[in-house]
Amino acid sequence: MASRTSDIELYRLVARELDCTAQTARKYVDAIVEVIAKEVYLSGTCRVPNLGIFDAQHIDEKIQKQVHDGELFEYRMPEHVKPIFTPCDTFINDCNMKGVTKMYRRRAKNKQLTVRDLQRIAKAEAIERLKKVSNETKEAAQVEFAEKLKEKREAHDAKHNND
Repeated sequence: MASRTSDIELYRLVARELDCTAQTARKYVDAIVEVIAKEVYLSGTCRVPNLGIFDAQHIDEKIQKQVHDGELFEYRMPEHVKPIFTPCDTFINDCNMKGVTKMYRRRAKNKQLTVRDLQRIAKAEAIERLKKVSNETKEAAQVEFAEKLKEKREAHDAKHNND
């Protein structure tokens, strides 16, 4: 399982994408979260372009029973709203770095890819090229390290054989 991005890391990533400071990025992120929360609270739904839809699911009050140390305890779970997120097709395709949704496949079949589809394809190809270059660099470094280690061992063995 991949590690989660911390708040600070997210602000830095947003700042890099927007070419601004992490503090400014934090203001943007916080404002977006605030708008989503208010809209879900007030209207029960909030659609975020290229991300998805946040809907409010109403949960009624209920009594929850739990056993602790052989004793039965009852807890009152208050009535509340639970946000439900439904990603849009664009977000699903972006997360996969390729078109995987039915709508994408239909557009591809009809040769009607959107600008965003083409950008996603180009971005995925660029990432693959970077991975290839970094793997080649890593392999070259490993070979170089192995050679230097072999030289050191040979020098060490030659020194101890002469003694």
